[in-house]
Amino acid sequence: MDRHDPEDLDLTPAEEARREAQRRRQARKVRRAVFTTAVVVLVALLLARPFRNMARNMARSAKPDAEAGAESPGRPPTPGNAAPTTDGTAPASDATLLLDAAEDASAKTPTVALALYRRATAAMPDDPRAWLGQAKCAARAGDGKLAHRSFAMAVELVPEDVAVRVAYAGFAWSQTDFGLAVEQAQVAITLDAASLEARLMVARALLHSQRASEALPHLHKALELAPDNSRAQLLLGQTLLGMNRLEEAQTALLRAAELAPTSARTKLVLAELRRRQGRPAEAAELLAQARTQTEEQDEPPRVGQIAVGSSGGLAAIPSGARLDPAATLAARIQLEQAEVLAATGKQAKAIDSLRELLASHPDLVQA
Repeated sequence: MDRHDPEDLDLTPAEEARREAQRRRQARKVRRAVFTTAVVVLVALLLARPFRNMARNMARSAKPDAEAGAESPGRPPTPGNAAPTTDGTAPASDATLLLDAAEDASAKTPTVALALYRRATAAMPDDPRAWLGQAKCAARAGDGKLAHRSFAMAVELVPEDVAVRVAYAGFAWSQTDFGLAVEQAQVAITLDAASLEARLMVARALLHSQRASEALPHLHKALELAPDNSRAQLLLGQTLLGMNRLEEAQTALLRAAELAPTSARTKLVLAELRRRQGRPAEAAELLAQARTQTEEQDEPPRVGQIAVGSSGGLAAIPSGARLDPAATLAARIQLEQAEVLAATGKQAKAIDSLRELLASHPDLVQA
């Protein structure tokens, strides 16, 4: 009883029990508050670490220039010893270091990189490299609106840069904005008619806009520029297949398979050709090979309402889904394999394949 106040000596056992329970609840609240505060402080320290490291590196790089400036008072100002600006922007050296830090962080920590790119574009609003980096980083982070604005700003700053135009077209294609992709790629071709990437991009966008006949001249020009380019041969085969010119499509696809024998994408399109030719056994064999092979990713991610099956298929990627290209390709191969099995009378195996597909790709929905 000595742990109670003297005034508690007359409490009944029930009242004493209630008082003890109240003390315990209060102690738990205090412990919970202390733990929450510790977690918040730890998270804040972890998030601040990249910025502390960046500030430390900037200070180290600026120190030798400052010392050199002190030794040579008559030397013209350089980015290292320039006086602080008063117009709200950072000195050139600081902004450049900020941009370098953003580029270094973009591969490992996109969220931190995006924050650094925002600061870089604010510090250097006329630097197209900052806007282009922010656009690519925002696209990877799934911020389509910011990516679109940043690409547009980069194009405005360097309207004759073919690489920027092609990158913008690739982003538009990944967002299923095929009209914008065609527009940017065609401008790139106007600037440089020998740009292979621009030719392939405009052909791909036209193909997915159901304008296969317009894609053909660009593909023929691409093959003039690079006769042994497997991507150009594959796109030509896909285009001819979409136009139901099966014999010509076969020639292009066999050449693409010869140039890239491990390309799962090529085998997928070739399997569709074999199925249309009434050769389901060969189609099944090609699809089985495709599932065991790796694929070089030569296209942007397919995000939005794009059919998984090359012929419309039984499933589709829902709008807003963010499947990576490898997962999308694997799903397409497995779906085609199920359709071939069903066409050859192997319904049980087809159903098993579809169940496996839906289990491994829960983002897919019945079309």
